[in-house]
Amino acid sequence: CSPPSPCHDQQLGSSSDGGWASAWCSGHQGSAGKAEGRVPLRLACYMKASLDKAERRLNARKHPRPYAAAAAKDAELPPGWVRLESRSKPGSFFYAHPATKRTQVERPVADRPGASGQHADRHASTQQRLVGPAPAPKEVVIDIEAEQPLTAEQKKAAELARRKAKEEERKKALEKAEAEEAAREEEVRRARVAKRNWEIAAEKAQEVEEEESSDDDDDDIVTKEDVEKWKEMEVQREKE
Repeated sequence: CSPPSPCHDQQLGSSSDGGWASAWCSGHQGSAGKAEGRVPLRLACYMKASLDKAERRLNARKHPRPYAAAAAKDAELPPGWVRLESRSKPGSFFYAHPATKRTQVERPVADRPGASGQHADRHASTQQRLVGPAPAPKEVVIDIEAEQPLTAEQKKAAELARRKAKEEERKKALEKAEAEEAAREEEVRRARVAKRNWEIAAEKAQEVEEEESSDDDDDDIVTKEDVEKWKEMEVQREKE
């Protein structure tokens, strides 16, 4: 057989099937020669490579790679949903929808939208792949309660309650104004009483002062008797 080629070293030398290829090649040494021995060797290398490739494909189907299985599962998710690994529990996964900020442990199930819905979802998924995976969002539960229209009775009750509240507010304002007015009137009355008391006290003081001054005036008056006594006193003094 001719000198071994690189294909022979790689495919046959390290394989368990290299024996039959070498034996098959050596069986043609004597009769075929160098030129004829190279053709069966190359054919054996090609056959061995084909067998190895088929074996690898079979093993890949039986034992798929973890990331390939995860990628296949992620491809089957509804549009907008992503599969993320849990930070608190390594090895565990959960599903998140960044647009609605919703997370869940169960795998989401996609509904069958129409043609326009499929196009919109495909566009959204394409945009998401271009942007990249979003960070793990926090679980946010949005509780939206639809506003129900009011009935005629409810509208009437609401109107009565509004009028009652308005009337109560008006009464409170009126009572407050009346209380303030009463306080002002009381203050004016007290001021008037104080002024009247002061005037009475001033009048009494003036009367007392007038009485005292009248007594002093009475002491200064000279009567006829006083004149006669004075004359007698003068005559008596001259005689002496």
